[in-house]
Order: sequence, then C-alpha cells, then structure tokens
Amino acid sequence: MRKLLNTLFITNSDVYLGVEEENILIRENGKLRARFPLRNIENIVIFNYNGISPATMRKCMENGIGINFLSETGFYLGTVSGYPNGNVLLRKRQTLMSVDEEQCLKIAQTTIFAKLYNQKYIIERFIRQYSLRISVEQFKTVSSKLSEFASQAVKAKSLEQIRGIEGNAQVLYFGLFDQMVLTNKETFTYRSRSRRPPRDPLNACLSLAYTLLGTDMKNALTTVGLDPYIGFFHTDRPGRISLALDM
Repeated sequence: MRKLLNTLFITNSDVYLGVEEENILIRENGKLRARFPLRNIENIVIFNYNGISPATMRKCMENGIGINFLSETGFYLGTVSGYPNGNVLLRKRQTLMSVDEEQCLKIAQTTIFAKLYNQKYIIERFIRQYSLRISVEQFKTVSSKLSEFASQAVKAKSLEQIRGIEGNAQVLYFGLFDQMVLTNKETFTYRSRSRRPPRDPLNACLSLAYTLLGTDMKNALTTVGLDPYIGFFHTDRPGRISLALDM
C-alpha cells in the first residue's frame, strides 16, 4: 500500500516558494520562514499569485509532486505535474469501457454502492458519538434508507436509474447536514446545497473541499496512467474531469 504524504497549502499572498537541494523553501517578503523536505510532500496547493520559482516547479515535477494553482477565492486554475504515465494500452481499455453500457453500469453500481455505505458509516458514527446533540431517530431512519438505496443501486438496470437513486439518497443525507455541524452554528448553518456561486460560508467550504478533492483525484488518476476526463458514470463534457468525479 502506498504511503500518503503531506499536502502543502500556501494561502499567504506574500509567500514565495524556492528550492535548495532536496528542500522546499518558504520565503515571506524575502525572509526564510520554513523549509520542508521534498520526500515528505505529495502535493502543493497555491492560493496566491506570487507563486513559485521555475527551479522549484522542475524539482517538483522530477519528484512527482503536483502543484495546483487556485485563485484567492478558491477557483481552480490549473495543475503542473511531471510527465504522465504513458500506458497507452490502459487508456485504450479505459476508452473502450467508457462506451460499453454494460461496463459503465457495473462500475457505477459499485461506486454508488460504496458512496452510500460511506455516508451510512458517517451517520452511524454521529449516532455513536453525538447521540445527545442530534436527532437519533432521524439519523437511524436515514441510515436505514441509505442501506435500501445501496441495495437498489447494485440492482439498477440503467445509469439513469442509478442517478435517480443517488439523487434521492443525497436529499436524505444532506437533510441531516445542519445537525452534523456541531460548532460555530451562527456562521455555518446549512439550509440547502448551493453552488456557482455558493451562497453561504458552509457551501463555500463544501465547494472548496470538492475542488481540492477533485484536483487530488485527477492527479492520482493521471499518475497511474488513467485519463481523468473519461468517466463511466458522469457524462462527458469538455473540460470536465468525469472519472475523478466518478471516484
């Protein structure tokens, strides 16, 4: 099993990244603030425009470290990474499977089943750990329904049917979301999911988390030789990382 390393987040607009031998150097207004060994870093996420030196970018590419650029408001701009895995046979197989309805259905059944059971696990953990702060009966009801939806997903006959099952399950799951926020309720109150733009601080946090997770997944898929734009469940669209969204 591959060891997961650290992600370095740069949010200060006065910070600039350099490199010295096998270390990333963090400078603020010209002064050295920190250094991190390259061997301990897997990804760098930069939220400013001062950025990173070309030498550092090259060193990161040589070491398989992804560099992800986001605007100060969290809008994804792009990624710099090393030479991608050139397994053309794997990508051909992926492309062929992506136009095979039966294969797409099998993969979608598996991923949605796993997603719903992961959400069920989160709900069950809240029941165990925070029973005095949530509506236990409501959480148990949703947990039971998610089990039903997961069973329906693996028996679904089409992608459209799975999308309907997933949509119904998400309505129930996010119906509990406000209760899952246990601190700073005055700021992080959940009413409904909103995006493009997110209309409140909690939705902004969710959108940022989805952006970062999608970027990490895209980098991981590229590293193992898969095309992150060719998915099986999410429909193809120019610029859409469909396989990363599937995962």
